Amino acid sequence: MEPRQITGVYGEVSGLPAPVSAHVREEQLQEPRIYTVTAEWSQSELVRCSRLRYLQEFTLISESNNHKSIRTVLPPGPCVSVSGELLSGFSPIRGLRAVIRETSGHQLLEIWNCHGLRKCLNLTALNEHGRVYDDAQFGCLSWSECENKLLYVAERSKNASAEMQDGGHAWRKDRSLYCEDWGEALTNRSEPAICVVDLEIGAVSVLEGVPPDVSPGQALWAPGSQSVFFIGWYHEPFRLGLKFCSNRRSALFKIDLCGHCERLSGENLSVSNPRLSPDGSTLIYLQGAVFGPHNQCLSLQQLDLESGETSTLLDVVSRPQAGEFAGLYEALPSCCWSADSQRVMFSSACRNWKGLFLVDRRSKIVTSLSDSKSPSSPPPLSPPPPPPPPLSLLSSSPSLLFPPPPPSPFSPLLPPPPFPCWASCPLPSPLFPPPDDSPSVSHSSSPVSSTPPSPFLPPPPSPFLPVPVPPLPHESPLPPPPTPPSDSLSEPLPPPPPPLFHLHQEDKGEQKDLSDSSSQLYGSWKLLTVQRDLMVVCCSSPNTPPTLRVGFVPRAGEAVSWQTLQEPVMTFDFSWKVLDVAPPSDEENANYPGLDFGAVLVKPSSPLGETRTPLVVFIHGGPHSQFPAEWNSTTAGLAKLGFALLMVNYRGSTGFGQHSILSLIGQIGSQDVKDVQRAVLTALERDPNLDPDRLAAIGGSHGGFLACHLLGQYPESYRVCAARNPVINAATLLGTSDIVDWRYTSAGFHYSYDQIPTAEALAAMLQKSPIAHAAKMKAPVLLMLGGRDRRVSPHQGMELYKALKSRGSPVRLLWFPEDGHSLSRVDTQVDCFLNTALWLHQHL
Repeated sequence: MEPRQITGVYGEVSGLPAPVSAHVREEQLQEPRIYTVTAEWSQSELVRCSRLRYLQEFTLISESNNHKSIRTVLPPGPCVSVSGELLSGFSPIRGLRAVIRETSGHQLLEIWNCHGLRKCLNLTALNEHGRVYDDAQFGCLSWSECENKLLYVAERSKNASAEMQDGGHAWRKDRSLYCEDWGEALTNRSEPAICVVDLEIGAVSVLEGVPPDVSPGQALWAPGSQSVFFIGWYHEPFRLGLKFCSNRRSALFKIDLCGHCERLSGENLSVSNPRLSPDGSTLIYLQGAVFGPHNQCLSLQQLDLESGETSTLLDVVSRPQAGEFAGLYEALPSCCWSADSQRVMFSSACRNWKGLFLVDRRSKIVTSLSDSKSPSSPPPLSPPPPPPPPLSLLSSSPSLLFPPPPPSPFSPLLPPPPFPCWASCPLPSPLFPPPDDSPSVSHSSSPVSSTPPSPFLPPPPSPFLPVPVPPLPHESPLPPPPTPPSDSLSEPLPPPPPPLFHLHQEDKGEQKDLSDSSSQLYGSWKLLTVQRDLMVVCCSSPNTPPTLRVGFVPRAGEAVSWQTLQEPVMTFDFSWKVLDVAPPSDEENANYPGLDFGAVLVKPSSPLGETRTPLVVFIHGGPHSQFPAEWNSTTAGLAKLGFALLMVNYRGSTGFGQHSILSLIGQIGSQDVKDVQRAVLTALERDPNLDPDRLAAIGGSHGGFLACHLLGQYPESYRVCAARNPVINAATLLGTSDIVDWRYTSAGFHYSYDQIPTAEALAAMLQKSPIAHAAKMKAPVLLMLGGRDRRVSPHQGMELYKALKSRGSPVRLLWFPEDGHSLSRVDTQVDCFLNTALWLHQHL
């Protein structure tokens, strides 16, 4: 396996674009209506080692007699680069586009309309604030109803006159003063301020009156545009890391333009994502607990703005039963309401899937809108799963990736075409034939595009056809697990009206088909926006790159008629399946018995001429996150190189209820390690084509923690490991992590701001860490560390590196001085993939 071949494969899978946001405009004509969908895409480009972003417009024409039925989808318009834009947003009525961009060290606010650039303000030169926030935690760009004002969040300016008073002595005194920030990936965020732009006079002002112990963000205009809703994170006595943490103390506030501020939510809660209904009557937001798990199942609250009363629309789901809604774990899109302000749409983890859901405010019924079936007939049922392996087999000695969007018809060697001024009817392009106009759009599980290959990437593979997996040999049946599986999508949708919640279950008493899930076209549905009742979603699966689709919010009892706007340039012939795993009785959690978990198995169609396929165990970080059955360029790249991958959602992953998350508290290094090993043994037993003698473990952060644990606790099972920024010694990490609260919680200790480490706590953390098993590790270890990691200090990996090197164990360390915890720079990701693939090939 040559480095050039590996780099070419990674360039192919990582260069596929993905939609990241969308906006819908509607033009109401006398008969049909025209909907214009503007999608923003992200694409990795390896020659410049950068991420490109571009816009593309799609024009949809409705039926004359039914405005909620699409008759024609015109070919998409040209791709227009928007790289360099920090934030953008469309005004609600006239469709003006506000853009905050960075150029030559200055941040500019631009207002565009159909005639070109209407206004431009140099925010840096105005010097009313510091840098504008463009992150997902604080950042926002909100238009007022009158479209004369804009809201955004920026760093508060230091008082220059105070700094220079007394002849400059104060400035010299404070120039080395430590300034707190909000941790990993938010190192330049310290004192955010809400900023208001008056477009009529071209003035910028900072909204005063925010409580001094609060950092504001996620701001939006209240009805009437005379006051502002915002989320405020409490930063006293000191700031804790905010990214990937939904457990930070915060509240919903309302402040008017005169500076009068009031808190609208309860105390000692964590809240986020305020979303105003189209009629201006209701504000919804997410709510969770403070401290405890860093990520959790959230409730959805609704605030009646007239009465001031708050009620729960969706509660926390503790333990979902088979086929039930599994809870809300993810941020809401900025537009998530139906036009009648009675229904809310959102995406969320659901076991090993990511689903699209609707909740009706009147009935509080949750309905699944995902349609993950291919047009082919349902596959035959497989035999019942085999019994779990005997305990003797389990005994042992004592996320990054960026998504992809639709390919541009223009060569990357050429400059982008001029922006089409938001034309509603772009000219047809011969490279993009219009999709089928019929109500039922047919999809192939392996569509192949005729788009010519990019000069930057290797040519696309030849057309693939799905390879059916033969039924597994029959084994003695087990009694059903405590939580029956809910991820089979092979049964047709029932006729309306739908049940309270529908997950496309098999008929009662029948076993799911675990032989192959590839016929289920999409394992992940991510909602980008809902506007004018038109939902825009990004769908994908392990063998199908991101696909842009649209469908109207259904009436009660109706199913969604989905239309595909942009197919990926290629799909792949990997087979994939979802496994449901129940731990044996001796591995049950005494406080939370009866929990199960799952995994997604991805296999190449032809394992490079070998009889059995090496298995790479890919473990997600968090630990409270998820590996859904979605497109993942690392998974796809390794599968294309001939490896099978098992992505494990151990107990504690999102999508299985709050009890599953809580079960991991105090059990790290034990329960999660056993779950991963149980999933591996289950996969090996159910698929005889996997090679049990060639196992590898890879993962990042907590996934790297588990990968290293597997090497130490099961030294005879694994032949190689690759870990990115792994937690190695929780005791030594305590004083260096930006989320010190999680370090205590994960080990089973209560946290408070005034916590002082004790010998008991440090001993427990050490005992739960991979470093305690370092002397038993035999397999070669590849470590990839970010020099700017604030979450898991790179000295964690260095600690293992020295421990292994001192014992003569094979170890290799890659150091990325300019990267952080996610190792998300494009050049870093290429380097990590290349070295990981070579390391696996060398030692497997």
